[in-house]
Amino acid sequence: MTKNNDEVIKNVYRAIEVVLLLISFIAAHHLRGLGFEQTYYDKIMMLYSIICWYVATKLTNFQRIHYSKINLLFKLVKSILIFIFLITFVGFILKEWYFSRLMYAYYFSIFSFLILILHLIGDHVFISAHKYDKFCKNILVIGAGRMGLAVFKEASYHPEYGMNIVGFLDDNPKGKVLASQVIGKIADLPNILKKKKIHQIIIALPLKYEEEIKRIIHAGDYEGIKIKLIPDLYRITKQNFSIGFFGKIPLMEVNQVPLDNVYNKIMKRSFDIVFSLLVLILGSPIFILAAIAVKLSSPGPILFVQERTGYKQKKFFVKKFRSMRKLPKEIEDKIQATENDPRKTKVGDFIRKTNIDELPQFINVLKGEMSVVGPRPHMLVHTEEFRNKVDEYMLRHFVKPGITGWAQVNGWRGPTDTLLKIEKRVEYDLWYTKNWTFWLDIKIIWLTVFSKQSRLNAF
Repeated sequence: MTKNNDEVIKNVYRAIEVVLLLISFIAAHHLRGLGFEQTYYDKIMMLYSIICWYVATKLTNFQRIHYSKINLLFKLVKSILIFIFLITFVGFILKEWYFSRLMYAYYFSIFSFLILILHLIGDHVFISAHKYDKFCKNILVIGAGRMGLAVFKEASYHPEYGMNIVGFLDDNPKGKVLASQVIGKIADLPNILKKKKIHQIIIALPLKYEEEIKRIIHAGDYEGIKIKLIPDLYRITKQNFSIGFFGKIPLMEVNQVPLDNVYNKIMKRSFDIVFSLLVLILGSPIFILAAIAVKLSSPGPILFVQERTGYKQKKFFVKKFRSMRKLPKEIEDKIQATENDPRKTKVGDFIRKTNIDELPQFINVLKGEMSVVGPRPHMLVHTEEFRNKVDEYMLRHFVKPGITGWAQVNGWRGPTDTLLKIEKRVEYDLWYTKNWTFWLDIKIIWLTVFSKQSRLNAF
């Protein structure tokens, strides 16, 4: 399914969902015995409901075709729960307004039922439509190499895309899987375009075939057939990338991550602020007790402050409750703590095992230097050391460092005293940066608190 078609489908769904929201509200209003006539407050709530549903579906990426019923139900439940929370939150704040709990129970129930039916029927219609010739596009792929095979597999696995691969053109086909699908050489393109009904050409050739690509584009233009070119970068790297423009010059950005999106940044930052404020306020008694205990345990400051590598490689000072005896700075900044570190005090041993020593980092989160979830920040000396040992190590700094992270909840926390440990931590950190979602952050926080795996040191 092309991006344009996907956007059209989203807009269709949005329009129908707005209608269903209004129908559900009016029906619930009538079932409650309040009649069909809407008050001033009802009209405001109807408008607010549309905004709430839009926010909920944005957070869950619900407005798209769902390729499995389980995926549909999972995202629908999440969207409905967020929708209900946003509506009831306003009802709690605006206590002077009249809110019928029974009426809103009817409202949520009716809308949930209607939205489920809409997407079950709608998804079936949109997916089935691509099986008919009217909606299915005949695709000719130029190049039967790795890129061509990727196109073939994608079209085969997802018939709902409506892409019928009629064959491949390649001068030196090597893939056994595609041998039967190769219908000619690149020079045969003009004749094939005249004989077969081709809707689109996909060029899957390395850019070193510059002259062949020019001839392909010319032949396609002559027949009035749309052409798409797979960037040669796909052959070179598996990293995410996007295409933009510098004036009229197309630019391909490598290492594109979800948190480059402004909307995602705002959502993550908003959550960090709210969550860190709650921890700092609700956890203040623990902070006070921990501070007193640390001060009495040994001479030295309450907080351990150390320079670390942060977002976009900017340096910042991470804060922790001091768990060890005060040592010269040149030693603190080079030697990592170990499980049975002799430098630890008795109080320090307790606060490290319970992770209380990490709590002051929520101040770093509130200041914007860290996030609740993200790759753990490393000492400056280790950043310089690991960047020379592990490929793509520095890419973990494309997002803010976190108090907890995907590597930590999968058991890769603690000292990085072997190459395997740092490689695994980087592997999980990079997966997080490339696959971030709001719900992934929630999952990691949940696992941090309740999973035994997240509390195990990787010794």
